Amino acid sequence: ARLMQILNNLIWNAVKYTVQGQVELHAYTNQRSNGAASLYIRIADTGKGISEASMAKLFDRFELSATNTEQNKYGSTGLGLFFARMLANHMGGEIACSSIVEVGSVFMVSL
Repeated sequence: ARLMQILNNLIWNAVKYTVQGQVELHAYTNQRSNGAASLYIRIADTGKGISEASMAKLFDRFELSATNTEQNKYGSTGLGLFFARMLANHMGGEIACSSIVEVGSVFMVSL
C-alpha cells in the first residue's frame, strides 16, 4: 500500500504537468549481498520541468512549483511529494529528483 501511494503521487504529478510528450516508468531490482533485494523506480516526463528555486523546496510540506492557475486546475495541495518522500523514508528508502525547465523531470525512488 505504501509503494502504491508513492507511485500514485509521482505518476500523477508527471502526468498532470506533461501536456505534450511522454511519461515513462522503469523499475528494476538488484540482489544485495545479504540476500535482500533493492527496488529502483525511475519516472521520467517531458513536462514543464521544475525551476532551481522550486527544486530546493520540492519535498517540503505545502510547497507548490505550480502557478496559482495550475493549482486551481489540478487541485494541488503541496502534500503529494512530501508524503511520497516520507513514505519512502519510512520504508528505508529515498526519493530524488532532477529537472530542467521546459525539458522535463526525472524522479528516482530506491527502496
